[in-house]
Amino acid sequence: MTIGICTVSGKLVDAAGDPIEDAVVRYQIENPPKVVDSNTTGVSWEGGQCTSDRSGSFSFRVVQGIQLRVLIESIQFNRVVSVPAATTATLFNL
Repeated sequence: MTIGICTVSGKLVDAAGDPIEDAVVRYQIENPPKVVDSNTTGVSWEGGQCTSDRSGSFSFRVVQGIQLRVLIESIQFNRVVSVPAATTATLFNL
């Protein structure tokens, strides 16, 4: 069984449209899945964080089909989103 991975990305800008650099993007998997391979070895995913670059862009990779809580304190963003069964997704379109 192959596990699909989705790269979730986005771009942070302020009210003037200027990029927000060094913003911490935290994500936590809601109800983490447990996947058992043919050897019955369990694998779980918890979450992590990344930081926006100088253009305000960020990305992180997660398992397809899960729900994530994403927190970006610098823009007061706190939302649960569903990760699609796709290789890429834009956070603010989820």
